[in-house]
Amino acid sequence: HRALRAEVEPAITEAEYRRAIEKLRIPLEQAPPPADALAIATRAGLSARFFEDAVGYAEKWRGAAPENPHAHNGWGLALYNLNEFVEALAAFEQAIELAPDWAPYRLNAALAADEADLFEQARRHLLEFKRLAPDDPNMGEIDRWLRRLEE
Repeated sequence: HRALRAEVEPAITEAEYRRAIEKLRIPLEQAPPPADALAIATRAGLSARFFEDAVGYAEKWRGAAPENPHAHNGWGLALYNLNEFVEALAAFEQAIELAPDWAPYRLNAALAADEADLFEQARRHLLEFKRLAPDDPNMGEIDRWLRRLEE
C-alpha cells in the first residue's frame, strides 16, 4: 500500500509557499482568522511539505469551521506526514463522521490506522472505501493490502 498516499495537492516550492502565506498575512492575523484563509494556508503548507505549519493552520481551521470535513482531513494529512498516526486517524475519523460517503477520507484513515498498527481499523476503513469507490483505479493495490491485513 506504499503506492497509496494520503492525498496532498502537487508540491509547490518554498518560495511559492512563502508568497502565498505573505498574501494571507492580513487575514491570518485577524482574530479569529477567516476559515477560507486558514484552508488556503493549510493546503499551501501541505503542498510545500511544511507540515508543522500546516498542522497549526489546520487546527485553527477546524476551530473556525468545525462542521467542515475538509478541515479535519487537512489536519489529519499534516499529522500523518509528521508521523502522528493515531492523532491523524482521529482527525480522519472526524472527517468521516461529517462526510461518511466521501471515500478518500476512508483511505486516509486506513493509511493512518495501518501505520499505527491498528490493523482491524485499517481493514474496516478499506472495506468501506471499496464499497464507496468500487471503480477506483487503485483497487488492485487495495485488495493486496486487504489480503495482507487478513493474514
